[in-house]
Amino acid sequence: YQFQSNWNSGKLNYYRLSEFKNSLTFSLKPNEFTIIKPGKLASVITIGPLLDYVIDALKDLDVEILYMNSIDSSKTLKFSPGNESQKLITIEPYFPGFVTSQIQNHLPAKPYSFLNIGVDKKIIDRYGSKEKLLEYVGLDSMSIRKKVSSFLSDFD
Repeated sequence: YQFQSNWNSGKLNYYRLSEFKNSLTFSLKPNEFTIIKPGKLASVITIGPLLDYVIDALKDLDVEILYMNSIDSSKTLKFSPGNESQKLITIEPYFPGFVTSQIQNHLPAKPYSFLNIGVDKKIIDRYGSKEKLLEYVGLDSMSIRKKVSSFLSDFD
């Protein structure tokens, strides 16, 4: 349905063709968030095809999970956390830090702690299944869980 309604809209359209598909789908505009799960210890923002891995990794942690389909870097990314933790974690399917750089100037005037999880700037010299490649770059559920748990334990 979304494809048909957008196809002949008179505007430029972008369609991501990917073998990666989340089990949940949302009709969101670029830079628009939806809350997947409320939580108090941190706000976690994930983008694109990593949602299922993030939900699996963090399902029993008291963290807010927010999801975005995509980002339009030409527009302002406005974010208002749903908790008072002052901890922000971004999980991106590319080099980490872009979302944080877009959000930092729009956060309330309080000190925030950040964790950026994404693909390291290294040559990926392996082949394999989607799961094996995500494990190699540290974006599988277990790797995400370890990184987020370690970050949160620094505040105990």
